[in-house]
Amino acid sequence: RRAMWPSSELSPEPEVRVLGELHRQLLRLALYLTPDSDERVARDALARRVTTLAHRVCPANPLAQRYGSEALGLAAFTSDIDMYIPVGASRSIRAATLRWIGAALKQTTWASRVDIREMARVPIVNFTDRSSGLEVDISLGRCETTELVEILRSDYTALEPLALI
Repeated sequence: RRAMWPSSELSPEPEVRVLGELHRQLLRLALYLTPDSDERVARDALARRVTTLAHRVCPANPLAQRYGSEALGLAAFTSDIDMYIPVGASRSIRAATLRWIGAALKQTTWASRVDIREMARVPIVNFTDRSSGLEVDISLGRCETTELVEILRSDYTALEPLALI
């Protein structure tokens, strides 16, 4: 097996300094990318508006929930917001529900560039919030990825800045 420092003339000190600096830079970048308090307030307000709209459009399935990086606190300030509405119906009913949500978004004053992607592998409604510029993707059905990411996040907390980046 090859030694990490093959010569007695070399020491780990330069590598340790480089790794320490890399660590500091990664933490600074993660801090820069993390939404500040005003950005978090805007994200929360937008998620509440989507939840209210979802309740109006689909009263039987009113919970529009965040998932992915946003729900886990790993979203950068430039990240979109991924939301889903737990609708367990057939594909045709989900497609109709997406159209209803898209039509309702088009009638609001706060949603722009509403795009209903009904034929995508994962059908979504995508729109941009006029006031914040944040993009939102709304999908229907079940979200199964959050549980796995929660496990990874709880067991590997030191990797959180890397996951953000």
